[in-house]
Amino acid sequence: MPTAARAALVGSLSALVVGALTANAHAVVSVAVSDAFATPGTSATVAIAVSGGNGKILDVDLDVLFDEAGLDITTADCTIAPRLTGTHTLVVFLPSDPAPPGEARLRLGLFDTMLPLDTFADGEIATCTFSIDPGVALGAVFPLTLDPAHLEVIDASTPPRLLDSMGTDGSITAGEGLATLCPGTPRAGCRSASKTLLVITDKSADKKDKLTWKWIKGAATTRAEFADPTTFASYGLCIYAGDALRLTFEIGPSSTSWKAIKHKGFKYLDKSGAVEGLTKVVLKSGAEGKAKAVVTGKGVNLPDLGLGSLPTPIRAQLFNSSSGVCWEGIYDDAAVIKNSAKKLKAKVSP
Repeated sequence: MPTAARAALVGSLSALVVGALTANAHAVVSVAVSDAFATPGTSATVAIAVSGGNGKILDVDLDVLFDEAGLDITTADCTIAPRLTGTHTLVVFLPSDPAPPGEARLRLGLFDTMLPLDTFADGEIATCTFSIDPGVALGAVFPLTLDPAHLEVIDASTPPRLLDSMGTDGSITAGEGLATLCPGTPRAGCRSASKTLLVITDKSADKKDKLTWKWIKGAATTRAEFADPTTFASYGLCIYAGDALRLTFEIGPSSTSWKAIKHKGFKYLDKSGAVEGLTKVVLKSGAEGKAKAVVTGKGVNLPDLGLGSLPTPIRAQLFNSSSGVCWEGIYDDAAVIKNSAKKLKAKVSP
C-alpha cells in the first residue's frame, strides 16, 4: 500500500476513535523511549516499547521530539520490531506540525492494514538509529521527548478504543562507547552509597578465586537508568588502585542470562561464570538510600588483579553503557581491611 494511503488509513482510524470513543478509554498505557549511549560522530540506537496494555493492542501512533542541535533527525533509520514484521507496518516521516523551538519532530505510525486485524501484547514496537553530532561534548544529554498531544494507543475491542496513553522520556548521552566501558582513569560523577564492600580473593588454585562487590543503601536510581541489559545495555565493573585501572569486567546484553526483576531492576545469573567469572549481578532501583547493586564472581575465569599492597584510593565503578550512569565505592586507607597478595578487603559503612 502506498505511504500516502497508509497515512490516510491511520488518520481515518484515529479520527474515528478520537471523535467517537475517547470517553470510553479504559486503560493507561505507557510508551517508553529507552535510554541510549553513543560516541560523538557515530550513531545511537533507541528502543520504543509499550507497557500496561490489555494484550490486544492494534495500532500505535506517536511523535518524538528531538534536540535538533545535537541529533541529525534527517538520517533517522527506524525499523519495526521483529515480532511485528509479519502483521504490521511501520510508517516514519517528518510531519508538518511545528515543533517547540530548538527541537525537531518525528512521527511513527505502527498499524495493521490487513484483515483480519492482528493484535499484539506489550513489548518493543520499533528501534530508531540517529546520528549524533561529532562536535558535542562527552556527557551531553539530548532528551527524546514523547509528545503527549500526539500519542495514541488503540486496542482491538469492538469497536476499537483509544487507550489513555502516558509517555515516558529517554535520552541519548554522548560518551566513550562500548570499547571504553572502563577508561584508564576513574570516571567523575558516579553515584555513591552509604554502605559498600569490595572483596577479591586470589588463591593458588584459580577455581577458588572470588569476587564480591556490594553497593547498598545507594543514591536514588530509577529502573530506567539501569537501561535494559536483556536487549541492548552493557555493563562494565572497573577496579582502580591509585586512580590507575587495574581490573575490568565487561558484561554484554543477553536475553538468557539477564532477567527483569518486576518493576525494580534486573538480575544476571550464570553459575558457570563463563563471562569473566561473573556469576551473579543484582540491580535494584530505589529512592535515596534504597537503591542496590551487587556483583559476584568466582572460579578460573576471573581475571587476576595482581594483589599485594595496592595503592589507595581503591575504587570500584559499575558503568552502564546505555544510560551513561555509574555507581561507585571509594576505599581510602581507613576503609581497607586487608591488602595482601592473596586477599583485598575494603569496606565503607555508616
